Amino acid sequence: MTESLASSVAGRLEGQIHKVLSVVLLLSLPEVFANSAAQRVFLNDLSAIVLFLLIGTTVAATISSWITGSRVLWFYLHGAATVLSLLAWPLMVEDQALIPEYSKPWIWWTLGIGILSFGLIGNRFVGAAALVGISVAWFFVHTSAVGGSATWTLALQDSLYLFLFGGSIIGLITLVRDGAKRADIANTQFIQSAIEQARIDAVERERQRLDALIHDKVLNTLVLASRSTSEDEQARAAALAA
Repeated sequence: MTESLASSVAGRLEGQIHKVLSVVLLLSLPEVFANSAAQRVFLNDLSAIVLFLLIGTTVAATISSWITGSRVLWFYLHGAATVLSLLAWPLMVEDQALIPEYSKPWIWWTLGIGILSFGLIGNRFVGAAALVGISVAWFFVHTSAVGGSATWTLALQDSLYLFLFGGSIIGLITLVRDGAKRADIANTQFIQSAIEQARIDAVERERQRLDALIHDKVLNTLVLASRSTSEDEQARAAALAA
């Protein structure tokens, strides 16, 4: 009972985080789909499969957050699909010669959201690993021939953008979560203190009731019994004692 009352702040916050993140995932899909369609000319069917995985996990995460209750599994799977798209990009390219120079692979528009899926839903170690790993991996993909042959300065700029974008949002949400946890701890302590005070008050009231009973009834009966000399007085004293 106490734990359920005290966890209300963090519980409501987590639910809202899941809902907001699912909306962000949905809003990112049109841009991802448009860029994927534009690059379809030099990609193979693996690109469509990865895109389908990203769309499927996004829809599932949205349904679980808004309808069936938050399920972090779908956000983990969306983040995993993002990592898969990054690692599998060289295998998606069918004709490297058709790739425009300095162009960005369509997976670029999934990476920042993928970092958030790990960082806002997973634990801090998972979030930090995804933040660093995806940012670094993008640098090598973008500078490769299949990734647009970007200069290292341009790729580094994009990687830093991913790192700062994901890190700043994850950091802000972490601060809010810590504040919610502190509020829950304070609520727990307040509830426990109120329960303890109620127990003390109940014990004190019972002690006062017993004291009053002993003083008003028992002592008076003993006094009357000690002073009774006639049979009438002794009978009354016996009745009071009973």
